[in-house]
Amino acid sequence: MDKSIWMKFNTAYTQHFNQKLSFKEEPMGINPAEPFGRKSFDFYEYRFKPLTREAVEKDKISLSRGAEMLLISIEEMQDWQRNWEVLL
Repeated sequence: MDKSIWMKFNTAYTQHFNQKLSFKEEPMGINPAEPFGRKSFDFYEYRFKPLTREAVEKDKISLSRGAEMLLISIEEMQDWQRNWEVLL
């Protein structure tokens, strides 16, 4: 592996943009405040319910464990299971 790659890249970046690049800065990186400062948990419900359903269907987890993970009662989970085709 060429250990001088960082030096070559940093030199090229400095020449092109007329500014130095710190070792923690990502060139053309996304500003954490853009577009809405999204967090990793923003899509929790969007992905978590289908993944829970898949785990229950494949017997990776029990129906009661799925209910616990989704923070719903076992009765709600049973209703949800009966209506999966309609709900998802």
